[in-house]
Amino acid sequence: MVIFSDLINTLPNGYISQVIIGLHWTAVVSEIEGRAHCGLASTFTEEHDHHNAPDVPNAGQLDTSNSLVLASYAQSDSPVMRSVAIAGINSLLPFQNLSLVEQNAEQVIASQGKGKNVVLVGSFPFIPRLKPHVRKLTVL
Repeated sequence: MVIFSDLINTLPNGYISQVIIGLHWTAVVSEIEGRAHCGLASTFTEEHDHHNAPDVPNAGQLDTSNSLVLASYAQSDSPVMRSVAIAGINSLLPFQNLSLVEQNAEQVIASQGKGKNVVLVGSFPFIPRLKPHVRKLTVL
């Protein structure tokens, strides 16, 4: 998809320090200029035949990947690898003056996106509840 290629071309280069693939969520921690950044995505899965290719090629070695290489898996045939790529992309998105506070993502997006066009990278369980609060919601 062209949109992923265009997005990846704008991302900073970094190093992956951790990849966690859970049943529902995938997290990627990247390091850019000495600072750790975490990105999340839903874990995509599909029923499969266990005799085919593994869900996660290079399992156990993803945390040695270059961040842009990891992001390129957004166009993979493997749903799990697409999840890893989207979490990796989210970890590379630039944020200015970020101070970390514990907040509910659904509430923040509903508040900040009220009456606006909102784009989420990755599908999340709260999407149906979020739609009435924003003008338009697009999920990549």
